[in-house]
Amino acid sequence: MALTSESSAAIEAIYDTVLDPGAWPRALRALRTLIGGAGANLFFFDHDSETIPFWVVENLPPGGEREYRRLHRINPRARTTMADPPGVPCWDYRVISEPEMDRHEFYDAIHRLGGVRYFVGMRPFAVDGGSLLTSVMRTRKQGHFDRDEIALYASVAFHLGHAYRLAAANAGSRNNATLLHLLDERRPEAVFLLDATAQLMEASPEAARILAQNDGLGLDDGCLRPWKAADRRALNRLVAGALATTTGKDLGGGGVMALPRPSGALPFLLRVMPWPRGSDDPHRRPSAVVLLRDPERTAAIGAAELADLLGLTAREAALARRLARGGSLQDCAAALGISRNTARVHLRNIFEKTGISSQRELLRLMFSVP
Repeated sequence: MALTSESSAAIEAIYDTVLDPGAWPRALRALRTLIGGAGANLFFFDHDSETIPFWVVENLPPGGEREYRRLHRINPRARTTMADPPGVPCWDYRVISEPEMDRHEFYDAIHRLGGVRYFVGMRPFAVDGGSLLTSVMRTRKQGHFDRDEIALYASVAFHLGHAYRLAAANAGSRNNATLLHLLDERRPEAVFLLDATAQLMEASPEAARILAQNDGLGLDDGCLRPWKAADRRALNRLVAGALATTTGKDLGGGGVMALPRPSGALPFLLRVMPWPRGSDDPHRRPSAVVLLRDPERTAAIGAAELADLLGLTAREAALARRLARGGSLQDCAAALGISRNTARVHLRNIFEKTGISSQRELLRLMFSVP
């Protein structure tokens, strides 16, 4: 989907939050204005404690954590959103009819709280133990979001997940004015900053170590070069999509992939993100950020994070979790209420998406130790 000046401005506003924590309301305003919403919200829900430690509302009453927790519990769309892979939009008519809305306590509560009726939302970011959730809302008079508006929302709102990751990484930095804090030697993941031509500008110490060992990822004429030709093409597509978003040509925005390694070590997990805010440093202007995680060296990767990184479905992630706990394929299938053949299909998809070939490697990938 091509960018317009409005969608490009919304994406830039979202990435402003990385360098300015006070920019979240402006980002939500840009997003809800883009698709004609009356209000918007963004919050992080902690599954373990059932608390909401972070929330932002725009053009809605501020409410409070208790109110948001109650609304989340009774929201009929919440279960569908939490079951979907991160980045999949959910709207009212996916889960509830108009007459059912008239009788549902959630819709009565949000009308009394903010005068809104209709929603489109998604879960742009997930880790084991928590999820980032966001919605844009309309009044009854404004009516439902149409298919084009939902598609535009989905293409732009998933950038909230990228921005939230970078903002969280930036939170402990003494100098949050630039992206260079990401190159701190204490960061466990590898960080690569690319310029507008996909050339490597800066690499963190962990990134330099990975390039030096040349086990699945190296440099070729200043550009990142995976070991396999197919992976080179895949990475080039992700980088091109991120750069297209940065330069205002497309909503592509990068993506995620696994990189196999010739040594037989667990595959690298890699995420490519655009950086539309190139003005963070007038002399050095990164246009894309690449985060790479080495499961052989970093702490445990849970099912939710693995699903987010590699695009696993909820069923695939649930199966991966049970297999990683040591269950047999037959037992895991029975626990999930699916046939052994269906479980085999899910397992084959997991292997294809992660670049591994055995349940033992899956166990190591999800619960590797430093």
